[in-house]
Amino acid sequence: MKDIMENAKKYFHSGYNCAEATLQAGADHFDLDCCTPAAAAAFGGGVSGRGHVCGAVTGTLMVIGLRYGRNGQTEDRDVAAAKARDLLDYVEGKYGSLMCRNLCHLDFSVTPKTSPEAMEARQEICTPLVMDLCQWQLENL
Repeated sequence: MKDIMENAKKYFHSGYNCAEATLQAGADHFDLDCCTPAAAAAFGGGVSGRGHVCGAVTGTLMVIGLRYGRNGQTEDRDVAAAKARDLLDYVEGKYGSLMCRNLCHLDFSVTPKTSPEAMEARQEICTPLVMDLCQWQLENL
């Protein structure tokens, strides 16, 4: 059970962004063979560092799509949509926002990712959030 969270932390601390780490940890856990962290590369820092929707959220949304999404136009997408709503409700309820800039209290478009402030946010806010959303994956997917 802890493997997904430990893998997410390992990926995140080895240089993957939050979206890449949550996507790859979920893909590993659920044995989703079509996935690489490359699919999430542009989503870290709230979509390319712009502070929009948190990358850990978008990475988890990608796992939802891979597990419950449709592969054809006539297939049902209601399960994936319901799981996505559950995730978004969870994050907003627990953290008060889906937005990276609100969660981290930083603007990554002007704050270098190697700055002391960014490194502290990554350790104190992002790492626990990445692990929490992988825990959410375990419990809800």
